[in-house]
Amino acid sequence: MKIFAKGKILNLLCVIALSFALAACGSSEASNSGSATSDETITLRLGHQANEGVTYFNSAEKFAEEMEERTDGKIKIEVYPAAQLGNEVEMTKEVQQGSLDMVITSTGPLSNFAADFAVFQMPFLFDDVQHVYDSLEGEFGQLLNEKAEEVGMKNLGYIGNGFKSLSNSKRPILNAEDLKGLQMRVNEDPLTTDVYRALGADPTPIAAPEMYTALQQGVAHGYEGDMPAHDNFKIFEVTDYLSEIQMTFSASLILINQDLFDSFEPEIQDIFLELGAKYAKDGTVESEKMEKALFQEAIDSGVEVTRKADGKIDIESLKEAVQPIYEKNSQFDKYISAIE
Repeated sequence: MKIFAKGKILNLLCVIALSFALAACGSSEASNSGSATSDETITLRLGHQANEGVTYFNSAEKFAEEMEERTDGKIKIEVYPAAQLGNEVEMTKEVQQGSLDMVITSTGPLSNFAADFAVFQMPFLFDDVQHVYDSLEGEFGQLLNEKAEEVGMKNLGYIGNGFKSLSNSKRPILNAEDLKGLQMRVNEDPLTTDVYRALGADPTPIAAPEMYTALQQGVAHGYEGDMPAHDNFKIFEVTDYLSEIQMTFSASLILINQDLFDSFEPEIQDIFLELGAKYAKDGTVESEKMEKALFQEAIDSGVEVTRKADGKIDIESLKEAVQPIYEKNSQFDKYISAIE
């Protein structure tokens, strides 16, 4: 009996020891989840779809490098460019869910999660570049930041990619009439589809990776995008005409999972916000420089380019054609008021 009791005691002690060991392991794993109290290195993953040479490719790399320096190695960010972790919709969803830590994404895909970001697709919303930046730094930008937070993501900064220009393989686009009958590649969003239907075009949803082939084979005739995107997707190789219509402005956001951001101590949060603002501006300046070079590159490659400053584009005819879009989308009135 005494031997049996001693055996039970030994078994009990083993169970208790094992429980403590498992608890210690769990504590060690938790310390790597982004908690601000951990002294261990916290490795985060940041994904984006830009290739090397595209504006925010460099911004992402510099952001990661300085974050590690400023936190004395406590925060390390691994950057995955060129859509290695999926397209922008997929990566944004993962950031929202917490399976990916950070993403740089354009506003279009983000509207799948925070519908108000579709306001960027409203035609002729901004007068010029300065108007855009004043709006993003003011009430307009703050309202949208709050919408991102409501769906679990913190915006660290807006990167301006520039106004969008329209390329196509059929003819110069100088007025609303020129768009009639063109098969225009669009994202799968109802607002952009409505805009091009109002202009008399045939909007054709095509995913970004398939754009080049679609334009090459004539499945689509035209593409609207900022100049860095034109370069990224090699649009100049498969189109003949480029018109600087500036119907919409392209912006990207540096997003981090909200719960992860909240888990960091205030000093670390401040560094994230500071570097987000710094490299958003850095990417914007780089975009502006690249835009000038890319218009010349298009000309050199044989594309017929019409700049807005040439005075040949009838902007008023385009604005008149899309006026019904404003009447249909009154949910954006507060944002439009903030911009105005």
